[in-house]
Amino acid sequence: MLSCLARLSPTSVAVCALLTGCAVPVESGGQVEGETASVHAFLNVEQSAALGQQGEGTRQTAAATFLRVPDGTDPQLMARMVGAVVDLPLPGQCRVEGQGEGLLPLRMLNPIEMVPVGEVSVRAGEASTRLVARAYPDVAHLISGVVYTSSGREQPVKPVVGESLVTFDVAGGEGVAGFEVAVSAPEPVDQLRVERDEGGGPVVVAWQAASESRRAGAAVSADVGVVEGDDQFFVDVVFGAQAAPVAPGDVDGELLRAPRTVRCGGAATSTIAVPAALSGERAVTSVAVHRLRTIRLTTPALGGGQVRVDVMRLLSVPEARGEEATR
Repeated sequence: MLSCLARLSPTSVAVCALLTGCAVPVESGGQVEGETASVHAFLNVEQSAALGQQGEGTRQTAAATFLRVPDGTDPQLMARMVGAVVDLPLPGQCRVEGQGEGLLPLRMLNPIEMVPVGEVSVRAGEASTRLVARAYPDVAHLISGVVYTSSGREQPVKPVVGESLVTFDVAGGEGVAGFEVAVSAPEPVDQLRVERDEGGGPVVVAWQAASESRRAGAAVSADVGVVEGDDQFFVDVVFGAQAAPVAPGDVDGELLRAPRTVRCGGAATSTIAVPAALSGERAVTSVAVHRLRTIRLTTPALGGGQVRVDVMRLLSVPEARGEEATR
């Protein structure tokens, strides 16, 4: 197990653990005697809709992680290890996801504890969801505790029009006082266009933000959180699975290469060309453009943390082959 996990990226470690986790009553493992630590919260919401969908077409998932962070330890590093935050490529840069970015030797890391804090729920408009506390398996004696996630089904919410409000309500526990934080979800991008020559070549994705108010909509109260910089924009281009020979010269046996995701950083108005070399000569199956807003938590109930609201527009084949599509 250890040798396998040592080769995984931080996000892959988190996904692996979540897939084997289950909803159970949980208890905290406590902290080391004499250690001074504080709890940092990482609250994530993703709202997604296919381009042009209305009504109940917008779906929402959420997750919440509460990390016990010893003094002198980087909470962002710990959050990356459990998949609570991800590093994005710079505008204009692209990378293939899951190919070793962010690898960290396990020997460099201290054990990570994710603490239970009672009931956690998230509201968006009239939709309210209680997150489920799932036991996070002890990974090589490195990661333990619980993570709060949606029940496994995406929650329908009203379509994102303007900057809608998303509210986390945390009951409190394990030395964390209860708190509520409400942030505004940004407007999704529109005027999305995807192009690719039939003979291959780069995939060109262009979009424009629905509004330029990239810093609007901080937390409701300044004593709870503040906006952390401008909204970030990025695109995920998914290329389909591909059959390949099992070995050079073996034309009888084939194996299926998994789909490949290429992630590129962008801006409010962008035209991104995904290099053909990153596609592996595969066909495009979907394109998702994200607008991410990050709020730094300042509530006295915590030592720190972030709320991250990701509003995504999804375009799937054969739609992605069109000249242009708008919201």
